[in-house]
Amino acid sequence: MTALRALLTALVLALLASGCGQDTVSTAVDEPPVEGGSAGPPGEPVLEVEQTGGFRPVGAAFASMPELTVLADGRAFTLGPIPAVYPGPALPNVRVHQLDPSQVAELEELARGAGLLSPPPDYGQTLVADATTTVVRLHVDSRAYEHQAYALGFAPGPAAMPGEPAAVPGEPAAVPGEPAAVPGEPAATPGGPRGRLQPLPGPMGGLSAEARAARERLQAFIEAVHQVVQSAGPGEAYAPEAFAVQAAPATAGDREGPVQPAVRPWPLPGVDLSAAGECVVVAGQDALTLRPVLGDADALTRFEQSGTRYAVAVRPLLPAEDGC
Repeated sequence: MTALRALLTALVLALLASGCGQDTVSTAVDEPPVEGGSAGPPGEPVLEVEQTGGFRPVGAAFASMPELTVLADGRAFTLGPIPAVYPGPALPNVRVHQLDPSQVAELEELARGAGLLSPPPDYGQTLVADATTTVVRLHVDSRAYEHQAYALGFAPGPAAMPGEPAAVPGEPAAVPGEPAAVPGEPAATPGGPRGRLQPLPGPMGGLSAEARAARERLQAFIEAVHQVVQSAGPGEAYAPEAFAVQAAPATAGDREGPVQPAVRPWPLPGVDLSAAGECVVVAGQDALTLRPVLGDADALTRFEQSGTRYAVAVRPLLPAEDGC
């Protein structure tokens, strides 16, 4: 009996060992290598660079878009230049570029080298009023990282020379995708400096050496990723398939400005502008109908529906967005 029990035990152990070995081999075969680094699903963003807050006209904050969005499948959306005229176009000049897997991986390496794939450092608070906050979002290895720096790119420059006007504190350079403040003046280069101020009190206008270094790393990263995207070519005009729309009744002040807004009929009877005070999404055939109308409109165009004129702010939605 002892010999039989020992034999049975040996057979069971052999079968278990054989089964475990088979499982290991099967797992290795069934899991193909992942290409393109640690990017997520094709339509998910891996990198976003956005300007938020700041002093903006009514509706501008709602209509603003990230200056750069890169999806896991390599599509990169940027804001191209627009004419420096008033009023500007109703829609931003969104360009779509196609990055190859090595370029997407390069963006991740740039983020890793800049120390951005970790909890954010203290970026400090500069003594600047009404500036925007630069937000950088990264999605790597199923983890999300967000870095925010207020008035990034504002640096205390030298005082004005005798006879030269001083810089205006708090006045930023043109934001990529928006017209320059002065007609004929080129817009800021995407990823470039966003302004310059007179010397401010304290180290770096109230910033510690550590915060200044962190800001320089973040600014250098943004400039580097823009260079990677631009190396993929000028891209093509993006044709949005959906829009976020916000509307409010036009005010009597419309008739007091130097430029009188054009008034056009709202082309979508099924989209009630009176219910769009917060936001509604226009998609499908309605978006295809609205797109050329917006292409011919400007930022001051008013739309009339049921006898009421509305000021309408519109934001093209990117493939990764499904709502307001």
